[in-house]
Amino acid sequence: MTINAAKIRLGAATSMLFGGQDLGASKGGMTLKYSPKFMDIKCDQVLAPVAVFRTEEECTLDVALYQFQCNLIAIAFATSSFGDVTTTVATPNVDKLTFGGRVPVTTVTFDSTIPKNDGTTNNLAFHLNKIFSSKETALNFARDKDTEYKTVMQALADPTQPAGQQLGYITEQY
Repeated sequence: MTINAAKIRLGAATSMLFGGQDLGASKGGMTLKYSPKFMDIKCDQVLAPVAVFRTEEECTLDVALYQFQCNLIAIAFATSSFGDVTTTVATPNVDKLTFGGRVPVTTVTFDSTIPKNDGTTNNLAFHLNKIFSSKETALNFARDKDTEYKTVMQALADPTQPAGQQLGYITEQY
């Protein structure tokens, strides 16, 4: 079978919805990383393991976002403490992002659609049941570089979902 690279490439995401909130444009693509950990089960007088169990699993999503809006950056800071300050005569509307201290971590669903680059309307869609932004978020305000912010989102298990899709699922649409 001949492989045609144009048929297996994917385009950049056409939508990234974090709990229904459109995250806007991203720089480049996204990286979805699934990392399970396994434990070998051994028994006496048998050299090789006789079974294996999955003891942990982690699913993360790395993305660099372009649109600088406080409500979008609140997602990267894993906080929902975002609010509008009302207009006064002397000042325009002001969006304010607060962070630090005892702020509840927001967990939401994440859905993304990535078009296949094969001249069709085929897509690859993935859904994460429960996700939050984690680790560090760097806000880049350099004059000689694009303003962007990178975030790593982490999926949590949703025990209300059936076994095998408690983190999420990927759907090939064709």
